[in-house]
Amino acid sequence: MFRDEGEADRAWQSGVLGFVPPAPGELPPGLNRGTGTGLGLSSWTYTRTPVQLACWHKSVFVALVVLTNLDATAFKTATAAVDARLN
Repeated sequence: MFRDEGEADRAWQSGVLGFVPPAPGELPPGLNRGTGTGLGLSSWTYTRTPVQLACWHKSVFVALVVLTNLDATAFKTATAAVDARLN
C-alpha cells in the first residue's frame, strides 16, 4: 500500500520486483497491456506456458500475481479475486 494513488502509479511504472510494464505499442507474443487484461488501464499480463503473470495498479495498491500450471479461466478467476480485494 502506498501513501496515495500517484505514488502507487509511479511504483507500477517503475516496475515491481523487476517486472516493468511494457511500453505502449510494444507487445511481444503472450503480453497484453491495459483494459484488455480485465484489470484496468494500468495493467499488464504475460502468458508463457506454464507461467502466467499479472501486474496492475489500482488505487493505492500495486499487485503482482504469478501462477503456474493453471488454465486461462483459473488465471482470470485468481486475478479477479485479488483485484476485488484492492480498495
